[in-house]
Amino acid sequence: MTPRRLQKLLGRGTLVIAAIGGLYLWNRFELFDLPAGGCSPLLRLRPGATLWIDRRPPSVDLGDIVFFPLPEGGIGLGQVDRFDSQRDMYWVVTDDERCPGRDSDDLGWIPAGDLYGRLLMAAEL
Repeated sequence: MTPRRLQKLLGRGTLVIAAIGGLYLWNRFELFDLPAGGCSPLLRLRPGATLWIDRRPPSVDLGDIVFFPLPEGGIGLGQVDRFDSQRDMYWVVTDDERCPGRDSDDLGWIPAGDLYGRLLMAAEL
């Protein structure tokens, strides 16, 4: 095999690996912007923040910020307060009374399989 042929194969292989990596990142992670003129049901997050969400987190721990589907449609945002390991369900709370959000006080326990994702990082501009 000539060096030119090897270089061509390595170049194509690199592009394939990069494409597969890009698809993996696109399917696993998501960016979400909180409305700048709105409010956040969690004091830790400011309106206008950009949130980086892991759609398939390996684990969810107490204190993690999670996203979950609301019965009326849309996505809820809250912090994990308790975990029932026997039923694999989370109790999710909000902490900003000025911006009430739906949480487990309204919805009850949220099954682990229903979680939309877990917050990895929030960036404020």
